[in-house]
Amino acid sequence: MTTLALAIALPLLLVLAMVLVAARRGMQLRLLVEDGVETEGRVVERIKHTGSTYQAQKRLRYEYRDGHGERHEHVSLVPDGVWNQHPRGTSIAIVYARRKTHVSAPLHLVRQAREAVDRED
Repeated sequence: MTTLALAIALPLLLVLAMVLVAARRGMQLRLLVEDGVETEGRVVERIKHTGSTYQAQKRLRYEYRDGHGERHEHVSLVPDGVWNQHPRGTSIAIVYARRKTHVSAPLHLVRQAREAVDRED
């Protein structure tokens, strides 16, 4: 009985966790669209992960300083074009949230979110 409960609960918890992560990131992008500050970050690491899919997932880890000079770091999934344009040590245009300076995303993602919001209006 316990095994059956776990077999049902575990997948449900995983799906719930995925939904919560996606909703959180959506709210962060909304915050960046509404209250974002554009700045330059620096790519500190390029991460390429090849899983069971045919196409590798490419992420950039970048760092930036907010308006108070505090350092922040973030990892973002990026398309091939952005990956190819940003070797380690190069600058990358990013946007961080004025009220929550630890929340950030590459500028191209925030522009896409802005376009989506404009289409809704």
